[in-house]
Formats: sequence, structure tokens, C-alpha cells
Amino acid sequence: MSGWIGWATKTFSYIGQVALKRWLFQTELLGAGRDVYTFESGDSPYVSIGASVRIHNRNSAPTTVYVRSIAVRLASGTEMGLERAVMVRPGPINSSGDIAGFNSYEVPGCSTVELTLLTRKNNPPDLEAYLENSSIQIVIELGETFGNRCKLVGPMKFRGIYRQ
Repeated sequence: MSGWIGWATKTFSYIGQVALKRWLFQTELLGAGRDVYTFESGDSPYVSIGASVRIHNRNSAPTTVYVRSIAVRLASGTEMGLERAVMVRPGPINSSGDIAGFNSYEVPGCSTVELTLLTRKNNPPDLEAYLENSSIQIVIELGETFGNRCKLVGPMKFRGIYRQ
């Protein structure tokens, strides 16, 4: 009896993986960076964070992708207090709609899309941690229509400090 249960469990597990595989999507982190903005008056600094991701929809049906969470790993701990990430599709700007950011993006079936995620941190408590010599990682969790999630972790480049 236990042999039959083992065989049935393996068989149905394999069939389930094959059947559900079509609903999976894959993501890649292409790169991430940060810019630090300060004001001459010395108040209200902020850090602008951008990340590029590539999303592969292996399903024949379209799926809506959204950012479940976005965080920054500093030496002192993980910074979760970032603004909600906005998605922008890179490429030529043909209309004002191309500039607008979205909270989600529908990826057509059987396609690959590159998106830029933008967020910021206002008045970071430890501004020094975001500057040039800091080793910082970005942590992004993307979700999609069918409940699948992908977690991306990678380094962030320091792009510059700007005084306004």
C-alpha cells in the first residue's frame, strides 16, 4: 500500500508541476542605482532609487505584475520606509502617458518586458549610509496575477549627489 501512495504522490506532484508551470513567470534584476539630493538650506534631503527589471511571462495569457515590496539593505539594517514603487516602461516617449508611472503593469502572454521601478526615501535617518562608499543592496519582491512571487536582490550603484 505504501508503495502505491509513494508512486501516486510522485506522479500527481509531477503532473501538478507541469500543469502549474505555465502560470509561472520569471524576473531578472538588470541593475539598480541611487542618487542623493540635498538642498542648500540643509533640510529635507532625499534618496532617489531606480531599478531595471526584465519580466518573462511564460503563460499564453497576459498577467499583471506589481511590486509587492521594495527595500534597501544598509549596513545598519534593512530600510523598509520607501515610497510605493512606480513602474515605467523604458523606451521612446510618444505621449504624456508614456511618462506616467503605474502601480502595476500588464505583461502580454508569451513575452518579455523590461520595466524601470522608481521610488524614493525622504529624510533618511542615516543619510551617510546612502553615500558613495556604502555597500547597499536592493531587495525587490514582484508578484503577478496568479499569486506567484519572485524576489530579486542585488547591488546598487551610487550615481551621484546633487545639490539643489
